[in-house]
Amino acid sequence: LKLGLLARILQVMLGKLDIQGLDNIPGFETEDLVVKVLQWLRGTCDISTSEGQWRSVCTTLLENAISKGSNVFDVPDIPHVESAIVDRVTEGCSLAADAACAYLAEIGTVLQILLPGVMARYTVGEIETTNESIQSNESLVTLEKLRKFFHLEPIWEMLQSDDIR
Repeated sequence: LKLGLLARILQVMLGKLDIQGLDNIPGFETEDLVVKVLQWLRGTCDISTSEGQWRSVCTTLLENAISKGSNVFDVPDIPHVESAIVDRVTEGCSLAADAACAYLAEIGTVLQILLPGVMARYTVGEIETTNESIQSNESLVTLEKLRKFFHLEPIWEMLQSDDIR
């Protein structure tokens, strides 16, 4: 379940990033520039908000998937490409939240079909979300409710697992 969730998030992020579409830059590996931008983005995330935490999760997941011992110190600055990467990652984070919600909803449907009535044990009352200000992104609120509904640890904790690295 957890690996499938992370895979769905990564699939959406990689699809939106479209590294192949950035490959027209001569002289170095595109992945190195992407990793450099991802590291910068991760460093600018305000993890005191759920949007910042989600962006950090998305960038960390992408960075783990793309980096292969790349040396980002040798990568020149290419502002227009870096700006395009930032825009794609930002939009990808939003799309990935929607995809994660859809994935968990589909899992609930499959569980209900395989084991009728199983979802009754999960519905013990209204699921509380954290007191953070997450009203600005409806998908993150839904994702948080679904995550708690299925008794899953936060996604950033999933990324700490040795099985993921």
